[in-house]
Amino acid sequence: MNQKKESFTTAASLRDAARRNGLAATLVAAVATLLLAGALAGCSHKLVAPGGGVVRVYPSADALGKMHQMKREGGAMGMLGELSSGLIAKEVPANTPVRIISRSPDAAEIEVTGGPNKGLHGFVAPQDLD
Repeated sequence: MNQKKESFTTAASLRDAARRNGLAATLVAAVATLLLAGALAGCSHKLVAPGGGVVRVYPSADALGKMHQMKREGGAMGMLGELSSGLIAKEVPANTPVRIISRSPDAAEIEVTGGPNKGLHGFVAPQDLD
């Protein structure tokens, strides 16, 4: 009789453990789904260019800041800034999908996630993002 009671207790313990493990597996799957959805939602940004042209992606935030400062000064410095930015920056078509890595009032660090420039990493002005 003792042996029957012992095996019943073991079976009940196994059943309870299976229920707990099933719940844990369900929770892990739910958390993974939420993380994946969050990651995909973060990739829904695009580059926006005035007039629908191209956006210049700069190799560093400093280069972006210097080019904008030169353009603001106008005159010869403004023309030099315009010429220099064409040499330093990579031109990427508007509406290209990007992932925002970080953002400040002066610059946004991005990675291009689609199109011919996929994988390009750089900096753009915040107004160049949707």
